[in-house]
Amino acid sequence: MEQEYTIKLNVHTTDPDQLYWNRMSATPDATSTALRIVATEDKLYLFGLDTEGRLSLSTAAQSNTATWTEQSTDAPTALNLNSITLFGGKFYAVAEGKLYTSADGTTWENQQCGKSLTTLFAASDKDAVMWAAT
Repeated sequence: MEQEYTIKLNVHTTDPDQLYWNRMSATPDATSTALRIVATEDKLYLFGLDTEGRLSLSTAAQSNTATWTEQSTDAPTALNLNSITLFGGKFYAVAEGKLYTSADGTTWENQQCGKSLTTLFAASDKDAVMWAAT
């Protein structure tokens, strides 16, 4: 008895030492002096600080980066933009030593953590751990 098999070999043709960028068709009108973008499975969140140090937020669907929507936010004035971290489906950030969390980037609540924090610098949903500097 004879049986024929077909083997398919996929060869990775991209140079692993190269970085490729895709140009977005449009970006939001940003007057912010600092920017931080966070991506979820379906949405892009562009956080910035305006000239008075307040958090600004624009969002776009991953499938349509041509349309950005400005969002109002109630984040604390002294929010550390670089500390914004996505963890467990929520945003976390540090302001004036306190930990804040938001489900949507617009409404922020203080979370008691028992420490005075400087910044958040990493998070792992797989290990259920977030790292912060005190």
